[in-house]
Amino acid sequence: MLVILTSLISLRTRAQIVLTSPADRVVYQRDAANQFNLQVHGYVEQCVESVEFRLVPISSRPSGPVLGSPAPATGWMTVSPSGICSNFSGSLTVTGGWYRLEARAFQGGVVTYTTTVDHVGVGEVFVIAGQSNATGGDSNPTGPGATEDAVSSVNFQNLPIQPYSDVELPCPEYVHLDQYTKTAPFGNYAWCWGVFGDKMVQKLGVPVMIFNAGWSSTGAWNWKESIDYNSATPTISYWGYSFPKGLPFGHLRLALNNYIAQLGVRAVLWHQGETDNAAERNQTTYYNDLRSVIEATRSLSGKATLPWVVAQASRFTVNDVSRVWEPVIAAQRAIAGLDLPEQKMSGVFPGPDTDPYFTSEYRSDGIHFSGNGLNTLAELWADKLDTPFFTNATPYQPIPSPVVSIQGAGAETRLTANTGWDQYGWLPSGSCHNPIDTTNSVKPGPGVFRVKTTDNYQNVVFSPNYFIPSTALPVRLASFDGKAAEGQVMLQWTTAQEDNVDYFEVERTTDLKNFTSLGRVSAEGFSSQEVKYDFFDRDLASGQYYYRLKSVDRDLTFSYSRMAAVKVESQQILYAYPNPATGHIYVQGEGRNVATEIYNSTGQIIKQFTTQGSREKVDINTLTPGLYTIRQGGQSYNFIKTAY
Repeated sequence: MLVILTSLISLRTRAQIVLTSPADRVVYQRDAANQFNLQVHGYVEQCVESVEFRLVPISSRPSGPVLGSPAPATGWMTVSPSGICSNFSGSLTVTGGWYRLEARAFQGGVVTYTTTVDHVGVGEVFVIAGQSNATGGDSNPTGPGATEDAVSSVNFQNLPIQPYSDVELPCPEYVHLDQYTKTAPFGNYAWCWGVFGDKMVQKLGVPVMIFNAGWSSTGAWNWKESIDYNSATPTISYWGYSFPKGLPFGHLRLALNNYIAQLGVRAVLWHQGETDNAAERNQTTYYNDLRSVIEATRSLSGKATLPWVVAQASRFTVNDVSRVWEPVIAAQRAIAGLDLPEQKMSGVFPGPDTDPYFTSEYRSDGIHFSGNGLNTLAELWADKLDTPFFTNATPYQPIPSPVVSIQGAGAETRLTANTGWDQYGWLPSGSCHNPIDTTNSVKPGPGVFRVKTTDNYQNVVFSPNYFIPSTALPVRLASFDGKAAEGQVMLQWTTAQEDNVDYFEVERTTDLKNFTSLGRVSAEGFSSQEVKYDFFDRDLASGQYYYRLKSVDRDLTFSYSRMAAVKVESQQILYAYPNPATGHIYVQGEGRNVATEIYNSTGQIIKQFTTQGSREKVDINTLTPGLYTIRQGGQSYNFIKTAY
């Protein structure tokens, strides 16, 4: 019988555990089965025996229901292999929900350090695009922020406005979508999307992430003409504004190639058409412009069927008269498949019809939604994203992060990212620009680093952070266990890394307090490959034994391994031979250091001794002929002494 006690006693420092991925308040796009394979990464600053993590569903509002299901369902996920000295990773399938990620490290059979990521989401990710009724602005007051905790965004706006090629997105910091959150990459504030997020969380029971690439007063042609960000001719708004190169489309490209590449997406939500009303664009022109924009988002992101939801929107005031422009509405309906089936684009879905809501109850100026009208706009959008939409709009999962292998130890550690990316950039933790190296393999020295990779679509994906200690950890124990058989224990252990290790000292205890040294095993010393060791503890009596390894470095510092507990049970009945016997007998028993008695036929003890091994030679010349009994532990054996 074998039981492994998960303990590690270190004489260096208390082991701290750090989670580097996922980030707080992140929301990953769930798949069509309401699932996501979550990758968990982190590191410990000193060796620990094991690391476990789990996701606990939490509520999105006070007294509200928890969102999601515990993962793993049975408790904790153990990171494999055991014996972790720096970086660790694990993955598990998570259903849509809002979670607290908990991780803990073990030493000495107890939890020594814990950490959490308070909010991790698996749900729905949307990108907003269009003009002012998609993004606010133009001095129009915003609506409220989200009241549901599980509505997130990234607080960044490209201000002062930089041309597309010059925009340097900061490292994403996921935040709650408050009233004045700048919804990256160009959103002004919550607008109607805080309320929309609330309604989607309440309807779907999963969190929501919102990005906003809209730009007020833009015509569909401005979006089309700025697809080519190298064009020498800037696109000009209907009101004479000259857009910076590559904008407004560049903001949509930034969202897709950066945030969406790392999180996944359900759809682009398009609310635009008012400017094309003012410009009196015809149906064919508007249809072709919008089709070009949709096609560009797909071809430039590598998402060939990226879903779009297109609102029916054109309401604008011309010559003091609020009007709807039917050519724009007809084009929007056709591209979404409501009319002219032959013009429907695959993966494009009809959004809300917002033009009928134009009185002062909804829009203070007849054009821009305002006040309670923003709540109405949010409701209109939420209602259109219904069950048929989620059934048919195939979501895109995040692009898998680069796979990084680790070789060497300490300052000699080398990090190597997998091939197949167009660009590499090794960055210190917290940095997203100015890499220290642009090859796929680097020896960065001590610190915390990650790699930023770019594919041939210009999608940017970051790896988790990797910790490199300033000195090589002396030993990384991959396994340690023991097996009992026939009165002996075979101990086996494997190291995954050794640096300056002199020897292993094997120690045993029966009370978990007092340890006895059994012997030494010389170590390999320096190795980054698996090295296997064994040690035999022989001639043992029945009982429970505990073993640990004392790893001693060449500078005489040392640390202890976890303990292996082994129960030794008698595999053989006590007996003696020859039987009958004359001058001596051999007692075969439980092992060394076992108290043994010989009784005569009347029950008197006539001889006592302690065994020196599992087989003991006993002189019986002084015994008178007759029947005798040997007792050892709970066993007994009868033999006959003869005169000759």
